[in-house]
Formats: sequence, C-alpha cells, structure tokens
Amino acid sequence: MQPEYYTYDGQTLSLSQWAIKKSLSRSCIKDRIKKGMTFEEAINSPRPNINAVNKNTNTKVCSRCLEEKHVDQFAKLKRRERIDVYSICNPCNRTRQRDATTELRKQVIEYYSNKEMKCCMCGESRFDCLDLDHVHNDGGEKHRSKKYSNTGTSWYRKLIKEKPDGLQVLCRNCNWIKFRNLQKFNQG
Repeated sequence: MQPEYYTYDGQTLSLSQWAIKKSLSRSCIKDRIKKGMTFEEAINSPRPNINAVNKNTNTKVCSRCLEEKHVDQFAKLKRRERIDVYSICNPCNRTRQRDATTELRKQVIEYYSNKEMKCCMCGESRFDCLDLDHVHNDGGEKHRSKKYSNTGTSWYRKLIKEKPDGLQVLCRNCNWIKFRNLQKFNQG
C-alpha cells in the first residue's frame, strides 16, 4: 500500500510524517479529514484535552471527532481508584474498529486471491461481494474443533499471521452455489 503524501506550507510529507511532526495520530488526522476538515485544518486543530471531563455539564471532547459529548457516549475505563472514560466516543470507536477490520479483511482477500481481488470462479471483483471459502469444505469441522474459533478481526489477524492453506476467494453467489451443490451431492 502506497503512503499518502500531503503538501502544506511548502513541505510534502507522508501522513505518518505529518502525524509525528504535529504530535497527532494518523487515524486522528484521517478521521478529521473524513469529517470534512481540510488537511490544513486537520493537522492544525488543537489536540483536545482528552482527560478532561467537564464536571458541570458531565461532558467530554472526543479526541477523534472533536465533538463535545455526554460521558454516557464514552466507554467506561476502570482504573485503580476511579472510573474514567475512554478518549474516543462510542460512535468513533465503532468506526475505527470497522475500518480496522475492513483493512485486515482486505489484506486477507488480497493474499488468498494472489493480489487479484476477485472471485476465482466467476471473476467478481466488488470487494463487498467477496468471501473466503474452505477449498476442501472442512470449515465447519475446523471451527467446531476450535482450530479457527476466532471470528472477525481476530480471525483475520490469525490468517495474516499463519497464512494457512486450503482457503480461496469466492464471491458470495459462487460460495452459496458451491454450498448448495455440496448439499445436493450429500443428499443424493
């Protein structure tokens, strides 16, 4: 994946370099841009005091979207003697988790499709239509045996780390057709 470069004030740097230079996280800058800020606004907006809860209004500023929200919209963080809240509000955290899972899924699909990002049967290339399929139809057995008990993000991380054989990329239609044909074969 190519790094993203941005030019500001006569300097062209990657997003990671800008993040370091401005003492912000890459994801914070990206989230600010997604929210409609220009790149200049995203890197120059002050970092909110993420630990401060306004005791009068019982609100806190989210470090991602920079919106002031009621503390009920933040997950609770249990520390030794006190209960605090996370710096990222629940909606921003869900978006961050969804984006992270999508990125991991993209890496897995890319690996198992030999960087072609398409169904190995029909050639469908829309990312949202692609699934992983167990070539030998042993996915259920592996999941029941707890070999692949993880799902979602943790399963994708495990696949990236271990890169097991026996998986292929199919679109959801081809995967369903393969499943139905297998059912008919087993019944008949």
